[in-house]
Amino acid sequence: MSAAEGRGHILFADDDAMVLRATAAALSLSGFEVTPVEDGAHVLSALEARLPDAMLLDINMPGNQNLDLVDVLNQSKPHIPIVILTGHPALDTAVRAVRLGVVDYLFKPQDMSHLIERLDLAVHRARVLRSVGEAERVASQLSQRLDTLKQAICRTSSVHFAGAAESGKNAAPPDLLRNLAPGELAHLSARERDVLQELARGHSPQKIAQSLQLSPNTVRNHLKSIFLKLRVNSQIALLAKLATPQH
Repeated sequence: MSAAEGRGHILFADDDAMVLRATAAALSLSGFEVTPVEDGAHVLSALEARLPDAMLLDINMPGNQNLDLVDVLNQSKPHIPIVILTGHPALDTAVRAVRLGVVDYLFKPQDMSHLIERLDLAVHRARVLRSVGEAERVASQLSQRLDTLKQAICRTSSVHFAGAAESGKNAAPPDLLRNLAPGELAHLSARERDVLQELARGHSPQKIAQSLQLSPNTVRNHLKSIFLKLRVNSQIALLAKLATPQH
């Protein structure tokens, strides 16, 4: 837990005003940020304003009889851990709470050190789930970008060329290099264009060396020169540049 994150933000709901004030104060002194509310309706309003790291909910309060509020939250906010704190424990509510995904079912009066320990675990669970969700989102974005790049390269590689009448700087630029700016293309030597065209077709440096009858070291030197002239630092960045029209 970093200092910037703090111990966590707890949304605490209890219709017993004394319990609400005393517990919220104790949790605040322990380093939690606490939003205290008195019933289920205020829980829903608080959630619209800000999502907490975890929720601490009383059972027998308006809006949560028979765990109705927990049922709603289980469907709308399943990523926020819920800890139940009740003065009337019962087997049926405990079983229903477990089925609804509640992470803890605690009795009143609750030892404060134990309550803090359970809330720490709930907050940790929430942060792990958020981290996993963020990692999955970033991975999905990268996957989509790579798919787009692959499709662009495949479309480019499917173009067939009639032979060029001449080579060198005066030659008509191959279609595979059509997205390069004229100034960039002019800086490339004829052999660098050949290497770049082979790379755009999806060939590895080893395959390029065989195709152009060059040594692998010569191909690597040409690629270094191309990277420098086109201001890129990797083959992926170079392929992305070839796949993206320059404005």
